[in-house]
Amino acid sequence: MNPELPPIESALYVASPLSFEGPKRRVRPGLAIDQLPRIDAAVISHNHYDHLDIPTLARLWARDRPRIVTPLGNDTIMRDGIPGIEATAVDWGDRTPLDGGIAVHAEPTQHWSARGARDRRHALWASFVIETPAGKIYAVGDSDRPFTIQSISK
Repeated sequence: MNPELPPIESALYVASPLSFEGPKRRVRPGLAIDQLPRIDAAVISHNHYDHLDIPTLARLWARDRPRIVTPLGNDTIMRDGIPGIEATAVDWGDRTPLDGGIAVHAEPTQHWSARGARDRRHALWASFVIETPAGKIYAVGDSDRPFTIQSISK
């Protein structure tokens, strides 16, 4: 099982709905998608452009058809941008089983979501606990406020 958290590769990446305005990527990804092994699952924490990179996700979807797990509402953004894509939309507290004895648990995270001026907080954001036979992995994604790890250390 090869997961990707999150897939971001756009060469001219700008974290903005405008390709010419916004924070620019400073460092290229360590590996290009074509250098990665087959990706079986992709976990997307929220809809900011630096986490939900539609061009990269479209390439990954066309190449590998990974199982995509994302919080509620982000699946709609993906479907609008990538015809035929399949994504599992989850709410906080949901558990999504994957192959190989792996499960993804969606956990609350204090953050916000928006891709434009009129869609603020229209999609959920989450952190994930990825449960594997070897142990658990905590994938924060982003958080803009201090949080207590005790609340998710179940």
